[in-house]
Amino acid sequence: DYLSDRTITVHHGTDSCTRRLTRGIAQGGVTSPWVFNAFMLTFDAALSSWITVIYADDGVILFRYMEEPHIQTAVDVIASQLDKWCRHVKCRLSWPKTRLMCFPVSKRHGGPGVTVRVADSTITEGCVKWLGIQLDRKFKWSQHVASLIGKIEASYHSIKRHVCSTW
Repeated sequence: DYLSDRTITVHHGTDSCTRRLTRGIAQGGVTSPWVFNAFMLTFDAALSSWITVIYADDGVILFRYMEEPHIQTAVDVIASQLDKWCRHVKCRLSWPKTRLMCFPVSKRHGGPGVTVRVADSTITEGCVKWLGIQLDRKFKWSQHVASLIGKIEASYHSIKRHVCSTW
């Protein structure tokens, strides 16, 4: 049976290790998007007080705040709702993977560096990578452009190294 009798083998040099898969679905499998969509059916309703954006397996929760101290309060309420939803659908969140970016209503906010606590994690505001784009709160694009230039240069040098070694 496709879903219940699965194994994964990892090869490294001459070594290999095979393990039986007992949960989850194959990443990139035909059923993956369907199962994810079915799994996420109740997500929007659970977080209806906020704007949620889901694209593939990336999600964003948007909220407004007036003053910097309200950020932690909003994050606490959102985290509580997320934890409640996770218990309902029997999943866990990875808080260390969570990112925070603040877009203040006014310019009184002191800038990047707001820190919030969620569970056992400390999350500091900063540039966020979402859907392949490096976003910063002022939409300066400098970090995104620097990231793209780095990727282009790495690709160029890789291609140059391969072409020169085969000619």
